[in-house]
Amino acid sequence: MSGGFIAFRCANYDTTPEREQFRLLCKKMKTKYSKSNRFYLMVGNYNIYDSELDAIIIKNDAIIAVEFKNYGGNIVATENGEWTANGVVIKGGSRKTVYQQARINHAALKNGLKELGINEEWIKNIPTLIVFDKAISIDNQLSGRVQTWLHITDNAHFLDKIEDLTCASTDMSNIDIINLAIRLNLNPHIVQELSDFSTDESSTRQESNDIVSVESDDDKLTALLKSYDRFTPNHIFSLRPQQIFVFGTDKKGSQRYGAAGTACKKFGAQVGVIEGQTGSCYALPTKGFNFVDLEKAVRRFKEYVDSHKQNIYLVTAVGCGHAGFDVVDVAGLFKEFVSYENVMLPKIFIDEYISSINNNTVE
Repeated sequence: MSGGFIAFRCANYDTTPEREQFRLLCKKMKTKYSKSNRFYLMVGNYNIYDSELDAIIIKNDAIIAVEFKNYGGNIVATENGEWTANGVVIKGGSRKTVYQQARINHAALKNGLKELGINEEWIKNIPTLIVFDKAISIDNQLSGRVQTWLHITDNAHFLDKIEDLTCASTDMSNIDIINLAIRLNLNPHIVQELSDFSTDESSTRQESNDIVSVESDDDKLTALLKSYDRFTPNHIFSLRPQQIFVFGTDKKGSQRYGAAGTACKKFGAQVGVIEGQTGSCYALPTKGFNFVDLEKAVRRFKEYVDSHKQNIYLVTAVGCGHAGFDVVDVAGLFKEFVSYENVMLPKIFIDEYISSINNNTVE
């Protein structure tokens, strides 16, 4: 038997009401689902497909996009124009209206999960839930079609709505849910104080590299990472047969400086190649690109690695130099490769994984 509630927070919220609402809703879910034989996940402040979602709820019969709103009273909800709470306009985040925000986030979650290769049946329908932190009454002027995916509730009725929301084609086992968490790279972001779950290691470990059984024992995971010995050398002067040099390039694929220069001068990378296999190398778009471009490219790189397992891949600290990306963010993109025997990672990535676990334990 395994199951329960697991809370993840990928970054802290910008405002006090958001932080308080996340914590309150997690506590409600923890109380209700801690003894469940199924897993329920709340993922806070997650970026996917170039959109920032306040939360994502994952359960066996639905994946739900969630938006928090610091309002109450009589809510007027419409597809055209502003939403209001007792006549006060409700902000739609970076979008003009709440409906536009919900529609974009709804599509972003579905498209992002599709790009990750998630079972299409599970994401055929993605509900979106707007949760108000104060008591509400609703003047719902949304069309029937929109009401099939866009739902409204408040903190007091949040759990009832979570129970009600279901998608006929979504049917995930506990292992499916944990594997989805791994694909979303949630390992470093578990919030232990807001979580309560149990695991049956004999069943979970046989089928997947279980995020729960790993994260429930930080010492074991830290020891595993500390024993990691497949570091990419700091200076690479030659490649052995079937070794592939993985580097970052700019929008022109100029291959002049740093690792790109090495790739071109020593290992056959062609000028003008922005992404993919070239010579004895694999290029990833970094300088001049945004982080989402790199994130998508790393997913395609993983697909390449999975289909070319005969190679040994030497991953450099792509994007962490002239491209200006944060090591924390870039390291997160490559975390799945820790278990790949044919992929070598930079030491700074492994150090970052260990640091994230230690910091999470302190919190």
